[in-house]
Amino acid sequence: MDVERTMQFILENLASVTAKQEKAESQIQAMRKLVVTGLKMMVDIQRVQKRTDQKIAGLADEMTGLAAAQKAADRRFGEWLASNKGSNGHKGGNGHKKKAN
Repeated sequence: MDVERTMQFILENLASVTAKQEKAESQIQAMRKLVVTGLKMMVDIQRVQKRTDQKIAGLADEMTGLAAAQKAADRRFGEWLASNKGSNGHKGGNGHKKKAN
């Protein structure tokens, strides 16, 4: 048995395995950085989403108030129209004389 050739084969294979392991570790580190960056982005997105949700809730409250004010204005306008119906703002008709037939 040729011990020198066997040892040379083992050393070459060990070098190849070591190179592959270093490459794999480098890839793992790159993936770790991607995961950490992604998690930081998710935290930022959640923070922004929370502020957006709060602003939307505030706008919804304002819209509710506006809707109530519009209903009240519509009601008052309807009452005003009903109280002035047929008079055009003048008592006793529209201010025009009727034509005689």
